[in-house]
Amino acid sequence: MLVLSRKIGETISVGDGIEIVVNRISGNRVTLGIKAPGDVRIVRGELEIHDSAPVPSFEWAASESEMVAH
Repeated sequence: MLVLSRKIGETISVGDGIEIVVNRISGNRVTLGIKAPGDVRIVRGELEIHDSAPVPSFEWAASESEMVAH
């Protein structure tokens, strides 16, 4: 496992076209933004996704700092 330290606004690049940015740090919570191609599936680790379950699609809201689930 690679462990990195990042400050707010700093990024991590993963593979082709995937970028993770630290948006906010508050106490023991970190808010991350993820920029990735539309065909890349991103799921939180604690969610159990079954093949038959629909995967929500996301699109950028008016502000690029927010994504909206559909």
